[in-house]
Amino acid sequence: MFYGATGHKDSEEGLFEKRNMFKSPIGFMKKITLILISYLNPFYPVIFLKNMVMKEFMLLIHNDADSKLAFTPELEKEFLNACKVYIETLKEGDHLVSAQPLVREGIMLSGHDGHWEKAPYRENKEVIVGYYHIIANDLDQAIAIAKDNPEFEYTRSARVEIRPIKMKEEATAYIYPK
Repeated sequence: MFYGATGHKDSEEGLFEKRNMFKSPIGFMKKITLILISYLNPFYPVIFLKNMVMKEFMLLIHNDADSKLAFTPELEKEFLNACKVYIETLKEGDHLVSAQPLVREGIMLSGHDGHWEKAPYRENKEVIVGYYHIIANDLDQAIAIAKDNPEFEYTRSARVEIRPIKMKEEATAYIYPK
């Protein structure tokens, strides 16, 4: 399952090549060609580079707190292996920044002006079980990537929240660190 520039599986035009085009000898030749073409048409580099901009998304995986209680040990192992395959596929397609399941413990912190309250984390019926930080061309490609998440295959209550990540504050031009 490779998601290329069009957002479709097995696309001819690969994301990896776009993101790393200046790191290889061929990428270097593309860069030189781009510089030479820019002398002929000063707007061409803008059009060319505009198509190379990738967006980052956070996939927050929601599920019922008890969605996997009925799993047998074999089914649990099968599910975890499916997650591993999904992660490896995203890595191979150069779409994955990071991914982690979340432990179901912690605290809820609230307050202001130096007055803080800590309360134990309490599971509700629905919990965020993990996240995937991905790179995609656009929201449609992020949706296509999310649809292959194993949670959908193994549980009926899975939902994936797909949120664009803000990379820059327009008002101040502040670029958030990676």
